[in-house]
Amino acid sequence: MTEHLFAAPQTTPEAPPAAPRQRTLDDLGTPLHEVTFVVFDIETTGGKAADGGITEIGAVKLRGGDCLGTYQTLVNPGRAIPPEITVLTGIT
Repeated sequence: MTEHLFAAPQTTPEAPPAAPRQRTLDDLGTPLHEVTFVVFDIETTGGKAADGGITEIGAVKLRGGDCLGTYQTLVNPGRAIPPEITVLTGIT
């Protein structure tokens, strides 16, 4: 009989723990039309944070499908705006 000094463990792979489920407005018991919220839009000089800068910030405040207010401002990104971004956003 041959003895094995280092036998492979007999285990079954375990599934990773499930990520917690993100709650929805339904979970909170508040219909969406009763919630006031703000949607933000940010335009930048590129897709990477390390070499991009913000050129515009916009916001829309909504409740029940109605627009309660808007905000928009241009921001100096501190660098040149690439031509392809100007074509995409119209910001120069």
